[in-house]
Amino acid sequence: MRPLREIFYPQKEIGFYDKQQARYFRVADYTKWLLVRILGLAILWVLLLTPVVVFFMRAFEGREISFGQAAVFIVQTLTTTGYGELLPFHSFAMSALSILLMISGVFLIFMTAGTLMASLVENRITPRAPTRTKMTDHVVFTAFNEIVARTIILLEHHNIPYLVAAEEQPEAVGLLRRGVHTIC
Repeated sequence: MRPLREIFYPQKEIGFYDKQQARYFRVADYTKWLLVRILGLAILWVLLLTPVVVFFMRAFEGREISFGQAAVFIVQTLTTTGYGELLPFHSFAMSALSILLMISGVFLIFMTAGTLMASLVENRITPRAPTRTKMTDHVVFTAFNEIVARTIILLEHHNIPYLVAAEEQPEAVGLLRRGVHTIC
């Protein structure tokens, strides 16, 4: 696993994008991974706390509830729906458990909403290089380095069309920003 510093602050070399040294961090790349883990955490939380709620209701409230009722109570509290079928609580233990569930629910909701929004916003504002061109009779480069850069200067001087085919979007966008005709 890579350190967070490397993910959030990639080392970029001046001049061109080097895949071995720099990795661009995109929220969209890990959104699905994170959402699956948040859902898994919520399911695990419900499964672990269902017997606890059943026990607390029996021990501290003096009421018998089924595992289904306990699971419904947990889901209602985590999702902040809170219909309140089991209320009122008279014990501190059950109130404390409810507060823990409420805080956990708000955390899970904001983690999910934040992840989804960050991904949607990033997809809207991230520049993208074209994937096709209508150019004909042009020179195609499959990599970009100092020799290609010098060759491009000569081609432009003689009005010969060229195109650099980049492997990754960040590399292609970087080349486009430098004025190099690029597709990805």
